[in-house]
Amino acid sequence: WDTPAGAPDNVDDRDVDENFNFVVGPQGNQNAPKVFIDTGAKDELGADVGPQNTGNVSDYIYDTASPNPNELDVSLQGDGVNDDEDWHHVALTFDEDTGEVRFYFDHNLSQSRILSDSEGDGYTHPVADLLFGKLTNAEYGLLMDEVRLSNSILTPSDFLRVPLPEVGAPVGYWRMEEEDAVDGGDIFLAENATSDLHGATFQNGQPRYSTDVPGAIIYDPLSGQSLTNTYSLDASIANSRLRVTDDASFNSSFTLEFFMKLEGEPGNWHAFARRQEAGDQRWQIDFDHGNKGSYGRGRTRWDTPDGDNANFVTGEQGWTNMPGDRRLLVDTDSGDGLPASYDDAVDWSLDGDGINDNPIWRHVAISFDEETQEISYYLDYQLSQSRLLTDSDASGYVHPAAPIDFGKLTNADYGLFLDEVRYTGEVLSPIQFLQVVDSPVAPAVELAITSVVYEPSAPSATVTWNSKPGYRYSLDYSTDLSNWLEILEEEIADDITFSYTDTDLEGGQGRLFYRVREYK
Repeated sequence: WDTPAGAPDNVDDRDVDENFNFVVGPQGNQNAPKVFIDTGAKDELGADVGPQNTGNVSDYIYDTASPNPNELDVSLQGDGVNDDEDWHHVALTFDEDTGEVRFYFDHNLSQSRILSDSEGDGYTHPVADLLFGKLTNAEYGLLMDEVRLSNSILTPSDFLRVPLPEVGAPVGYWRMEEEDAVDGGDIFLAENATSDLHGATFQNGQPRYSTDVPGAIIYDPLSGQSLTNTYSLDASIANSRLRVTDDASFNSSFTLEFFMKLEGEPGNWHAFARRQEAGDQRWQIDFDHGNKGSYGRGRTRWDTPDGDNANFVTGEQGWTNMPGDRRLLVDTDSGDGLPASYDDAVDWSLDGDGINDNPIWRHVAISFDEETQEISYYLDYQLSQSRLLTDSDASGYVHPAAPIDFGKLTNADYGLFLDEVRYTGEVLSPIQFLQVVDSPVAPAVELAITSVVYEPSAPSATVTWNSKPGYRYSLDYSTDLSNWLEILEEEIADDITFSYTDTDLEGGQGRLFYRVREYK
């Protein structure tokens, strides 16, 4: 974005205009989500060296001291063809009142910034046409589709989406809602809500039931059910944890999610969930106890035994600019919950009183794609970072032969609560994660024709049926239930009901039948 200072002069001037080259986009430098990746190292003569077209940014070679010019600029590497062949969703929102610009990539918020308005005269929209497509004189493959401009600020739940594939039942869903649960009572077994297998049993410490929960109703988008939520896992006492026995059903792509509330300060990289066979073969979700910028964030650490990945971390980005609401813990002397209030020049953990300034429930999730080896970390339904594991010998990922533990995996006393722990054997989207809702969500209605209204004066018949926004529908008619003719072809629904008026009725027929077909 560029905005002028004073009267526009058609020149973008640094240190003159209010906003010059004001950029909003994915964060994380090398690890930021990208629309273009073109890997393939070259020697000084331009010949290919090592893996080519892997789609993994870690295969770029960048060395400022190298005599090889191809290693001074990664755009000189590769073959000019995008390694990433996937479609991506991009969205931009602008709040005219606040000047806030938001950029979304694949339905996840990448960054939010507020335009400078030193003159206090508000934002002036360009008097210009809106252009989209290829806005440069260059030849390369570019496809765009479903371009939409809305005159209101939309959120990811409002964005256009390709209908998601149906997902099978979770492998494990531990809700802490057993029949004998009482506030303060010991948890010896957290039942799996999806099957009689994979119960989470007492492992150590003193895990207890608590009535401190993220919400009284949990909505599960996978099943369409709204679930009453009464108890959580209180893991505040040292080592309080539950264990799910190792099983081959865990050895696939997966998503692990849960709600958590952190009241006190964990120690160095304390874990809340883990699957560990050995120190070099594990994954875990833990607390970043770095001395300054990363202190207080959540993250996931992975280690693989072939030496490719050691202390491979994926988590919230931003360092010192990471806001308080993107950290699991902020503990300042003032107690205001603002990272800017930390005043220890060396170690932020020395500030505060060991109590979280923001002791609220958060939703945490990680996903792993076994095919691409992509790891993603989410906080409160927003993607923090995605990274690809290194697999130099193309041997694939080997899952730890180990149980899954969750709770407090360290010998420390601080307030810690977990709830609604779910392990699904597929990569989920944030809109499929468990959600806290104020009231039960009405379940989706099955496809059915709900009414046929006949108007003899036209004559016409208006057929109405249940529909799902984004799905496509065709309508057929028949006079004998054997021979069918299509009168509506794959129209996209934008509401929960769809109506079509048939004005070309078969005159003189005593009977007329309709049927609806649905397409994702």
